[in-house]
Amino acid sequence: MSQPEGFVVAANKVCRLTKALYGLHQSSRQWYFEMDDVLHKLNFFKLDWCNCVCMYENKIVLLLYMDDIILFAKNGEDLDFGIGLLMKYFELKILGKTKKLLGIQFEEIDDKLFIH
Repeated sequence: MSQPEGFVVAANKVCRLTKALYGLHQSSRQWYFEMDDVLHKLNFFKLDWCNCVCMYENKIVLLLYMDDIILFAKNGEDLDFGIGLLMKYFELKILGKTKKLLGIQFEEIDDKLFIH
């Protein structure tokens, strides 16, 4: 993390940032590195074709977009397990089932997920 461009203080002063500041250009990059590190510690693996899709033991699929996380699992037990893993590192706000994200609609019919 570095000082924002154009931020100038007296020559003998320094700015020590211990965490990313919300809204700075580098903040999203720092968040990605932190999230990547945590997912690696939790044994999630990235899919070869996309850095924002991870899997855990072929039971849980995690989609990451900015600071939004979506988990998919075949059953509630695996889903709760995945949420529990993430809660060890992050404060989560559980919003329920995803109905729409990035213009994509998610629809569950008879325990099957359809993406439109």
